[in-house]
Amino acid sequence: MKRILLVDDDPDIRVILRSVLESYGYLCEEACNGLEALEKIKTKNYALILLDYSMPVLNGLEVIQRLGQDSGCCRPQVVMMTANSGHDLRVQALAAGATAVLSKPFDIDHVLLTIGRALQHRHSSSPCYHSSP
Repeated sequence: MKRILLVDDDPDIRVILRSVLESYGYLCEEACNGLEALEKIKTKNYALILLDYSMPVLNGLEVIQRLGQDSGCCRPQVVMMTANSGHDLRVQALAAGATAVLSKPFDIDHVLLTIGRALQHRHSSSPCYHSSP
């Protein structure tokens, strides 16, 4: 079972995503800001992080940048979510290491497709891949 960390300061979005993703067999955990997400990432192996850009404490881009400083080989895939439609943010997120960027409001079918592709990419590109600790 693949473990996904849902990181968004909006509890309604976390509830919706968790409900849908768990119905598709994913194991989901939640964080309400970037700092909480980084703390959870230190203690568990996540296959993917679904990460909001605009959050208190640390924004999504700052989280990705801090993940990039980690020397561990099993860094999770990151899919950024944002209501910001600007091209610059997308370029920054992808350059920092995000696998994909989803626009809010999102289409759940597109979210599922993006997550599937990101997890497939992780499996094929990481020599130390494992789905759960």
